[in-house]
Amino acid sequence: MGRTMVTTETSARQGEVTGEYRPGLPDRSIGRWIRGVAGVREPLLDWVPEERSRYTAMGLVICATGLMAGTSAFLALNNVASGGAVAACAVAALVWAVVIVILDRWLIISTHGQLEAKLQILGSRILVSLVMGTFIAEPLVVQFFFPAVTAEIQKMHEEDKNKERAQWGKCNPAEGAPSPTTGCDGHLLNLSGSPAALEKQRANLQTDLDTRKDEIDRINKAVAALQKKAREECSGKRTGESTGIPGIGYNCEQDRADAKAYTKDNDLVGKQKARDALAARISDLAQQIKNKQQTYAGEIKTEIDARVAAWSAMQNDRGLLDQVRALHRLGKKDWYVQSEQWLLRLLLITVDCAPVLTKLLSPNTTYDHLLNRQLQASLRMHESMLRVEEQRSRARNQVESRWIDHDRFRLTEEVDVRDRLARSERQQSLGREVDALAARLLARDVDRSAEDATPCR
Repeated sequence: MGRTMVTTETSARQGEVTGEYRPGLPDRSIGRWIRGVAGVREPLLDWVPEERSRYTAMGLVICATGLMAGTSAFLALNNVASGGAVAACAVAALVWAVVIVILDRWLIISTHGQLEAKLQILGSRILVSLVMGTFIAEPLVVQFFFPAVTAEIQKMHEEDKNKERAQWGKCNPAEGAPSPTTGCDGHLLNLSGSPAALEKQRANLQTDLDTRKDEIDRINKAVAALQKKAREECSGKRTGESTGIPGIGYNCEQDRADAKAYTKDNDLVGKQKARDALAARISDLAQQIKNKQQTYAGEIKTEIDARVAAWSAMQNDRGLLDQVRALHRLGKKDWYVQSEQWLLRLLLITVDCAPVLTKLLSPNTTYDHLLNRQLQASLRMHESMLRVEEQRSRARNQVESRWIDHDRFRLTEEVDVRDRLARSERQQSLGREVDALAARLLARDVDRSAEDATPCR
């Protein structure tokens, strides 16, 4: 059967030489390479040259989706790459375009020759195309609305800056009030000499001053009591603690000395000087607080402006995600813009799914029938070859089994012959031993008889 079949390549070469109607002459134009993108077998297509234009268009559609994917990838990468990376973006976009062409080519090739249940077969392919089309379409949609997206990104940036500035202001009150205890992680300024810090210092000093005043008042009361006792003793006023004798006597001098000693022992003068110095320091701090409150707001504003400017510089490089977010905000503001976005997005997704959709919507072509028949013929030939190989293998196994049986019989006969020979040799050897023993016994009997017949002397 294999000897009588003529391949399509051989038939095509014969048609080229003889000018037969079918198969047609091979196509040597660029269309051959374009159809190769769609996975078409040219020798088989030579039998239906009328369908070359159909599959050339299908190859162009696949190339177009690859070009669109490459353009989308270049726009997306160029948004996130630095200015000197255009060449790298172009190379990456080219690689992505080739990958998409290979995937679309696989999706189309897997449907060639399928004559039944096309929707079931192409359902998973359509799903894959939809997923790829969604990712490919988004950068192109952003590019179509690029001016409006850029303006919206600027608005978003200003809003973010204002929110950042408000957070800094909330966590660092300009009037010097204490900062909130929660929600200010990473937003606290550490400025020296803030009104709040100075006020806290003044409050601590005021507490110390009040303590010192209380201590001095206690000492003064004790000294006043001792001095009163001395005066009463010196004036002769009779009390429970005085002698009632006027004049500067021993008790009068002693009471005066006790008052002076108590004053000296408790360092009343030193404590009064420390109190006065502390009061002067508190007064100076109050003036500093007053002056600081007039300048601190400006210092806070300057520092917050610097922090917000640094934060804004880090946010200037807006990528594709920011552009998509801005496009989404534009759609939420205006339903017309949103409808235009989705119409454009669906159009681009449909274009990206065009290779699979064209295959799904197209009727079965003659090429599909030929390829299906050739696949079925290949299957039958393979099954026939397997049967032949199975029979050949079975025959070889049967012959090998017969040889094994032959060898078994031959070896069994050899073993039997050797066994018979061994038994015969053992019998012969046993016979010889018996004869030898019999001869020895006979010789011994003869010798005894001879001895018995000899007379005694």
